[in-house]
Parts: sequence; structure tokens; C-alpha cells
Amino acid sequence: MRLTAILACLSLAACHTSTGGGEPASTPPAPGYGSLETMPEGFPAAELSQCDTRGQPGTPIFWFDRPSVAAGTAVALEPQWVVGSHLWYPVEVGCLRSLQVSPASASLEWRDGQLWLTPAPEGETTIEGTWAMKPIKGAVLAYDAAANPLVGRWSQRREDCPGGGRVGELVFRADGSMSLTFQPFERYVDYWGGYEYDATSGTLSVNPTGGNFIPGDIAAGSVTVEGDALTLDGASLGSTSAGQRCTAAFVRAG
Repeated sequence: MRLTAILACLSLAACHTSTGGGEPASTPPAPGYGSLETMPEGFPAAELSQCDTRGQPGTPIFWFDRPSVAAGTAVALEPQWVVGSHLWYPVEVGCLRSLQVSPASASLEWRDGQLWLTPAPEGETTIEGTWAMKPIKGAVLAYDAAANPLVGRWSQRREDCPGGGRVGELVFRADGSMSLTFQPFERYVDYWGGYEYDATSGTLSVNPTGGNFIPGDIAAGSVTVEGDALTLDGASLGSTSAGQRCTAAFVRAG
């Protein structure tokens, strides 16, 4: 029994006990586990026993796609464990270590029970470190919300599209890319590509570059953005494979 315990300790490279309150033990962390020196004040470091992924397939990520974040807005860092393309689930944030953000104008903060990243006011901010001894990294792109109010996630309400053709997810990103899905399911997307939006004239042009289903009636035209509502006045994002198209306004979903 004692030999088994010793071997278990060696496999973790270090054995330490809890000091209570989620604080790290006084014993130095295992080599390669990462450092707490770069973590923000108040960060609740988890014990090694909560972060053991040995023998488990998968990898940690922050996001599948680079988020677009309005300048001055913080984004929550919620690590996910991903196995293949159809299985992912949230994991213990306290297993993060050695996080570094760039550029220097970006910052990390622990508040309200969450870890927050405030990106640089413009351009891309990157973050990288370790989660349970595995590398984890990501990036966000800051943008001027007043200059491009289209950026974000949109959808049409079911009750507004009784005749079908509802768009369940429409995403415009700050880097000029977009995607549309009529009936969202896991990570399925109907089509994706680029878009051009003129805030002065209100003209939107969508240019698909790939997809599982690309409608033949996509057309450029005028749109109106008022707060969290998007109305296609003349533009068309296309009909479903059944030929249905809902013209109801979109509401901002995120």
C-alpha cells in the first residue's frame, strides 16, 4: 500500500495537501504544471487532484472561433475540454496556470466568481498558458461597435416565422467573416464566407466561400440596425432547401 502511494506521488511529480479555501498548498507545483505568479489576485487555484487528465483523450481550449469583442468590454475565460468535433464540456477554471496576455495593454482579473480578460482597445489580443499541464491558448479581436454595429450573433424568433425559413444563427465577426445556420445543431453551419457593410448607406453584401448548403437567392441590399434589432430591408441571406425565407427582423443573441 505504501509503495502504491509513493508511485502515485511520483507520477504526479509532487504531492501536497490543501491549505483550505481553494488556496494552493505550500509545496511547489509539479514541474511543467505552471506558475501562479501571472494569475490575477484572488484566483482560486485548484489542487492537482482536480486537474488530472492522464489517460483522457482531448485538449483544452478557450474558444472554437476567435471572438469579436467591443472595445472596452471584458470577456469571460471559461476553458473547455474538447474531444473530437462533437464533444466538449466545461472544465475547472482553477486548473489554469502561467497565463500570459499580449499586448501589455490587455489584462486579467478575477471578479464575481469568474476569470475575465480585458483585451487591448484595438486589434488582436492573445492569451496562452497551461491547463492541467496541457498548453492552452486563444485570441480575441477588439472592434469599434459604433463603426460596425452588425458584429455579433443574431437570430430570428420562432414565433415571427410561422411559415418557416427561420435563421437560427447568423454571425458577423469583426474580421469581415460571417456564417449562417438555419437550424443550429452542434457545430453544423449552412454556409460561411465574408461580408461588406457600409454603415453610411446601410448596404450589406454577403459573399459565401463555402458551406454545406448555399442558397441561390442571396442578394446584396440595404439593412437597418437599431439597437439589438437587425432588419433586412432589401438584402437577402437566402432561402432554406425547401424554398422558405423568413423576412422577420433579427434580434441580437450575443
